[in-house]
Amino acid sequence: MNRTTGFRLSGLVWRSLLAAGAGALLASPAWAHSLRGTLGTAPDAVAQYTLDCYPVGGYATEGFVFSINARTRNRPYTLKAVVSKGNATVEATDPANGDLKPGLTRILNGRDGTYLVSVVKVPSGAKPAKGNMVFDFEHHCQAANGFHTGTTTPTKIQMKAAGLHAFSGTIGAGSAAVARYRVICAPEAGRATARYGFRVKAESKNRNFGVKLAVAKDGLTAEAIDYLSGDSADSGGWTYLEAGDGSYDLTLGKIAEAGGPTKGKMVFKVENTCESVEAGLNSAISLPIKR
Repeated sequence: MNRTTGFRLSGLVWRSLLAAGAGALLASPAWAHSLRGTLGTAPDAVAQYTLDCYPVGGYATEGFVFSINARTRNRPYTLKAVVSKGNATVEATDPANGDLKPGLTRILNGRDGTYLVSVVKVPSGAKPAKGNMVFDFEHHCQAANGFHTGTTTPTKIQMKAAGLHAFSGTIGAGSAAVARYRVICAPEAGRATARYGFRVKAESKNRNFGVKLAVAKDGLTAEAIDYLSGDSADSGGWTYLEAGDGSYDLTLGKIAEAGGPTKGKMVFKVENTCESVEAGLNSAISLPIKR
């Protein structure tokens, strides 16, 4: 992900943010970043992104500040931006389409880390929310003293319906080669995520090494290993990381059971799912994002 540098807010703007508090409505500040996007024509169209806040100049992030600007006129709906991190969620709306002015500003005090952004339609009246919409999502990360901390370029993601999903990839030939991905778990039909489940399979034949999949979130880690490559078995059973909704970082590397050489490419397959807090049900999961 691309990174940008920070800068300091004026004293007037920062005082307004302090007065507003976490999740409160704010006077619109000078923006550091603006994402231009388009929603599709379907009434349930949604655009979703992930981005990271990170420290700059010794300042850690305190909150993520954002607003939404619906730019297309004559639509039978308005727009809402929903930003979440972990179990915390804050929404911002633009009540007037096409006036080139964003709605009121909101802040989610989620500190450094990964945020999930969803831009959705809000129907007005009995008409379905049909028609595309160009929007600007204005945002920045900031420290407790008003300094703008680092913000990665938003990456568009595609969420899948709840259930079991799989993806494949290749680890490079070098002994220390790794492949990195990010997977997002999010609520489905109001059901929050309890845990991320995964298993891995080393698929290349004629290799004297296998694959290790390490998953990390919020300082927690779990791993699954398939030592034998090219057979019909995977890492055996499911491994789980109990870390709720949000972003899970996956690192795949090569591993030899006896500690031997691991040169050569390796094709792998990962099966994964986000399990709901409701027993026997699942929450939504994203397609993997390559890091």
